[in-house]
Amino acid sequence: PNTNGSQFYITLAPTPFLDGNYNVFGYTTEGMDVVKAIKVGDKIDSVRITRIGAKAKAFKATDESFQTIIQKGKSAETAKQKKAEADFHKLEKKAITTKSGLKYIVTQVGSGPKPAKGVSIKVHYTGTLVDGTKFDSSRDRNQPFDFAVGTGQVIAGWDEALLDMQKGERRTLIIPPNLAYGPEGRPPVIPANATLIFDVELLDF
Repeated sequence: PNTNGSQFYITLAPTPFLDGNYNVFGYTTEGMDVVKAIKVGDKIDSVRITRIGAKAKAFKATDESFQTIIQKGKSAETAKQKKAEADFHKLEKKAITTKSGLKYIVTQVGSGPKPAKGVSIKVHYTGTLVDGTKFDSSRDRNQPFDFAVGTGQVIAGWDEALLDMQKGERRTLIIPPNLAYGPEGRPPVIPANATLIFDVELLDF
């Protein structure tokens, strides 16, 4: 009570419920013995914040400085989105468009036959939105994705593209909403009516 309402946590164990609600800005280097000794109901007589380093000492905790930081962040985000959209339009111009509206660019040529409908295939992929936001990647997990192609286990754009690919082939797919997640999207990751971009590689089948 009677404070400015700022809060921070020193956690003693994993706290996943804080993810997405608070920023991690540091870690405790010493004094954890004191933290562990604190019990519910203990009174804190005073708190002293010591600034260490030139950047910390130069920081100004005023409304004006905070607004400047916020504005810089917004400007940077706007510039990032504009660049991503410009890159997307360049990508579209290079793409081949199928009858369904699926667009693709072959970035690595494969060899051999194409998989038959119902065959189990193994792929690596990275998915992004038009603004450049990455929403999923098997490569980041280092875990290829297996599924029976052409059976509706994945979005229609994937089935169409991968039935037409050879082993070792890699494509950039531009998948319109009607071949992806449509008007429902996949909240909170994929918005409604989102065009999706996938970097997909057919590893094996």
